[in-house]
Amino acid sequence: VNVDANLQNMADLNEIVVYIDDTCDEDDIAQVRGVLSNFKSSDYKVVLEEYVSKEQALESEKAKFEDYPDLFKSLEDGDNPYRASFVLSYSDGTDVDILTNDLYNINIQKSTQTEGGETQSRSIAPIDKVVSHADVAYSLENLRQAVSGALLIFMTVLFVVGIFIIINTVRLTVSMRSKEISVMRYVGAKGIYVTLPFVFEGVIMGLIATVIAYVIQWIVYSNICRAIVAAHNMINVLPFSQFAWILLLAFVLIGTVAGIIGSLISVAIYIKEE
Repeated sequence: VNVDANLQNMADLNEIVVYIDDTCDEDDIAQVRGVLSNFKSSDYKVVLEEYVSKEQALESEKAKFEDYPDLFKSLEDGDNPYRASFVLSYSDGTDVDILTNDLYNINIQKSTQTEGGETQSRSIAPIDKVVSHADVAYSLENLRQAVSGALLIFMTVLFVVGIFIIINTVRLTVSMRSKEISVMRYVGAKGIYVTLPFVFEGVIMGLIATVIAYVIQWIVYSNICRAIVAAHNMINVLPFSQFAWILLLAFVLIGTVAGIIGSLISVAIYIKEE
C-alpha cells in the first residue's frame, strides 16, 4: 500500500500544460477555455484543472527564486516573458500523443479592426506549446503494476506455505486420534462428523496465527515507519491506523480459509490412505 501510495503521488505527472501564444488577448483565451472544456466530454477523459495567467506565472517564479531577487530586476518595467497556460489532467495515457496533436490543431476566431473601422474575423492557432510527461507517467504506472504483481505473487506463495503447515499439523493430530476416528466410522458416523472437529481445530490454529501475526505486524510496521520518516522526509508512510481494520479483516479471513482448507485436505488424505 505504501509503495502504491508513493508511486501514485509521483504519477501526478499525468497532466498536460498548454501554453497560449502571446498574441492572444482575453477574448481569445476565453475561446480556448471553451474548447478545452469540451475535451472533458470527449474520449480523452481530460479535465481542465486550472488557468495560469502571465502575471500568476511570473509571481510563481518569483516565489520560487525569492532568494535571488536580482534575477527579476530587469522585468520591473512591465516585461513578462512568461506565457498564459492551461493545466489539463488525464486518466488514460494511451492516447496522449493523439491528444497533444489535437491540442496543437485547435483553431479559434480572432476579430481585428481594419483601418476603415470594419471588423474582420480570421482563424488562428492559439496554442504555442504543449508540454506533457506522458513517458514518465507511463513508466511509473508500469512500475506500480510490477511492484503490486510481485507482492501479490509473494503473498500467494506464503498463503500456500501456510496451508501446507496446517496440513502437516492437523495430519499429526489425525494420526494420533486414528482409533477414535475408526470407532466413529464403525458406528456409522458420516464423513462430516469425522471431519468437522478437525476443521474447527484448523480454524482455531488459523485464528491464533492471525492474532500473533497481526500484533507482530503492528509493532514491526510502526517501528519501521518511524525509522523511515526520520531518515527520509521525501517518502510518505501511511499510519497503521489508516488500514488497521481492513488488515485485521483480511488476516481473519485468510487465517480462517487457510485453516479450513488445510484441515479438509489433511483429513481427506488420511481417509484415502485408510
